[in-house]
Amino acid sequence: MGSQLAKKYEIQKDPISFGGIGQPWRIHRAKTKDRSKSEVSVFMFDKKALSQNREKQAIVNTLKAEATNLAKLRHPNILQVVEPLLEDNKTLAFATEPLQHCLGDLLRNPRLLSEVLCDTEVRLGLLDLIQALSFLHSEARIVHFSLCPENVYITTTGKWKISGLMFAQNLNQDSKAYLGELDIVLAAKSLRYQASLGTQAPLLHFSAPEVVGSNAGDCSSDIFSLGCTIYTIYKALSGQPGELLNIEEYSKQGHRNACMALKHAPSLAVSCLPPQLSELVLRMTDFESSQRASLHELSVCKAFQTPYVKAIYYLEHLNEKQESQRLAFFKGLSTIIEKFDRIIMLKRLLPAIVQNMKDLSLTPHILPTLFTVIKQCELKQDQFQELVWPSISKLTLAKEIPAQSFYLVLSEIDLLMQYCEEEKSKKYLMPMVFRGYECGVAQIEEVLMKKTPEMLSKIQDKTYLKTQVLPRFLQGIIKTKSSSVREQGLKSLGAVHTSFDRSTMIDTILPCLDKLKKLDMTGPMLMPLLDVYEGVSRSLGYKVTATNIIPALSPLLVNGEMTKDEFSRLCECLESMFAMVRNYRSQELPTQNEAPEKFEFEESNQEPELKDIFGEIPKPEIADIFGELADQPEVKLPPPKKHPVNQVYLQPDPFTALEKPSTLNPFDQPEFQVDYCFKGVQSKPQSQDLLSDFASDPFAGL
Repeated sequence: MGSQLAKKYEIQKDPISFGGIGQPWRIHRAKTKDRSKSEVSVFMFDKKALSQNREKQAIVNTLKAEATNLAKLRHPNILQVVEPLLEDNKTLAFATEPLQHCLGDLLRNPRLLSEVLCDTEVRLGLLDLIQALSFLHSEARIVHFSLCPENVYITTTGKWKISGLMFAQNLNQDSKAYLGELDIVLAAKSLRYQASLGTQAPLLHFSAPEVVGSNAGDCSSDIFSLGCTIYTIYKALSGQPGELLNIEEYSKQGHRNACMALKHAPSLAVSCLPPQLSELVLRMTDFESSQRASLHELSVCKAFQTPYVKAIYYLEHLNEKQESQRLAFFKGLSTIIEKFDRIIMLKRLLPAIVQNMKDLSLTPHILPTLFTVIKQCELKQDQFQELVWPSISKLTLAKEIPAQSFYLVLSEIDLLMQYCEEEKSKKYLMPMVFRGYECGVAQIEEVLMKKTPEMLSKIQDKTYLKTQVLPRFLQGIIKTKSSSVREQGLKSLGAVHTSFDRSTMIDTILPCLDKLKKLDMTGPMLMPLLDVYEGVSRSLGYKVTATNIIPALSPLLVNGEMTKDEFSRLCECLESMFAMVRNYRSQELPTQNEAPEKFEFEESNQEPELKDIFGEIPKPEIADIFGELADQPEVKLPPPKKHPVNQVYLQPDPFTALEKPSTLNPFDQPEFQVDYCFKGVQSKPQSQDLLSDFASDPFAGL
């Protein structure tokens, strides 16, 4: 982007905000190019904006002084410089901690303002400014001189930071500081009437009367500026932006008159402020510097003593407290956590809570609050991974973890898996789950059994579920000593068994059910067991139901310890299974035996014509068979005797009569008087009599 910082940082092209008096700084998001990918904000000033300005070098020197003075100071509420100022022919640039907004830029955007700032966050931000000014006055011995919204920045964690130290001056022995030869009024006119960046000086509407009048001041001058800033913030939040000082004429006298006017209509002037702040802001902006309120008075104001403000402020300074105080604080915080605004939870509470997760002894008291914040804020996955996951992953890998923390993590295991990629869940969360199944603590086992269905639904790897999760889950149900855990485990098994394939249900789940059936035969245990059997029966079909499930359940009819209602439930279950088997089996089998096929013969008085069975055989072949009989003349055989057949016997095997055709004489054609079925006919033994009329040789009489 034309800056030397671009060699070290990946800088976004579009700025996220503009800062400084006259908005000279463009603020860009950036990340380091190394592996850490640390986030920063890059302040950039394009010198082209001063191409037509006569005071180009003076303005550049003023902007350079801001970055230089910032780099000399270290305080949690002073903007921290990460990369010192770099200058080339085109730009000035330096890097700071990651920022979200410049307060002055934010106040000019009403729509965004309502989304970013709430009343509690404003009060917390004002406390940050009080802390920063207290540091400058008491320790650094510096007067800021140009405190205003344009020189206040909001970090990505919601902290308010003071910048704009280009006019800061050290206090002398008389506790006075001098600005030098700066014309604040002229700079105000330039900023008001010129579109381009003009003379740099503190803003007229936020400067104390002694600073405008004599270019000198003390610590109370910054308190005046802070009072004007407080008013401007609340005025913008009310939907009517404006400044406290109503300056009609841009001159020293006009500024003086505006400051004096505050005494004549004080209630009207500060009507937009909270009641506890109204009187105090008027005292902060008193014309006489000696009569102004102190920073201490402001810090103990009732406006900053609300439970929410005190809780967050205490939390952010928790490392200064004793362990007993920290434990007591987190116990109390869990009772009011749900009442916090979502913005405050996300920006101020969450980072501070996660910071204290490093102390494992505090985790049993921190985790309930942490999970509440995650749910209330409806975190996005990238927010969770950035803010919460590092502390949770370290907790899961700890060699020793408090039992209460172990319980709390498992009780929200489905919530954590919702924000994690599957591989991370397998690596960090599932080992805790497996330990929970085997821990032997009824409370932990029961809550884990309840969470199992939702947990399994978030794992897409079916092989992992089948080989790693299901065996441990089933072993947890079998080995637990608590009947309530076993009952809950069966209920969860009934909800998840459909996630597994047919072979797994047959080879793994059904054998487990058989073992459970032997462990406990009472009604409270048998009913959820029965529900699982029913679900498996529907999944596997009638064959497995008939061969595995019904035989497994039938002994319970006489052996199970249950009430009448539970017994009726068991009977209904078995009846439904039998009905399913009957319905499916009935569709496969014929509905009845096939009816015999009937042949009807017409009655006739004519004798059936008998054909010579050898009529078609050539004589030479007959000679070969019968020798001399082939040359004998044909002899007509007498007609066969008629033998009535009164009955026809049907054999069970339709092919019985066809297997022994030799029992009938081929010349015997009995006269049938009844219907005949060709599949199962066998004449009565009288057929032996028919053959007795012939010699053993049918041609003996020839």
